[in-house]
Amino acid sequence: EVEVLRASYSTDGANWQTISDISVNAQNGVYPINVDWNTINLGTEKQFYLKAVCVDVSGNISEEVTRTYTIDDVAPETSDLTATVKEQSAIELNWTSGQEEDLAGFYLYRRSAGETKDNSICVLQKSAEDKEQYTFEDTTVQSLTGYIYFVRSIDKYGNSADSNEVMIT
Repeated sequence: EVEVLRASYSTDGANWQTISDISVNAQNGVYPINVDWNTINLGTEKQFYLKAVCVDVSGNISEEVTRTYTIDDVAPETSDLTATVKEQSAIELNWTSGQEEDLAGFYLYRRSAGETKDNSICVLQKSAEDKEQYTFEDTTVQSLTGYIYFVRSIDKYGNSADSNEVMIT
């Protein structure tokens, strides 16, 4: 019977540091576990290794399972945003994006001139065609009102980058 799962990490695959010994209780032959680990100790390392072994009540240790992971903390490319008045009640926003494989999508923000709070007005997923140019038409504007827009590019790891702000009336 498994008593604990021992989780360890290494930045070189040779020198291991124990993260935690986790007590496990089988539920229908399944051992659910949860490991919280502060990766700040990795320093500037982008690649690390995780190792898990099970220890039974007699002290026997299982074969180890090791996996390699890479931390991605690189933000997507910054978008270049432009805006044009299409009609009195519509503003067309155009922006470019990078071609990062991990790009997930965009949040489009707007605030009225003089306000400080940005409001998300649209969430767009990355196009399946890997296009570089995106367009959104904001039809919720009021004529003779100034608006400030920006686009936040998000990757699948949560890294983000904000575009330039554009103001249009």
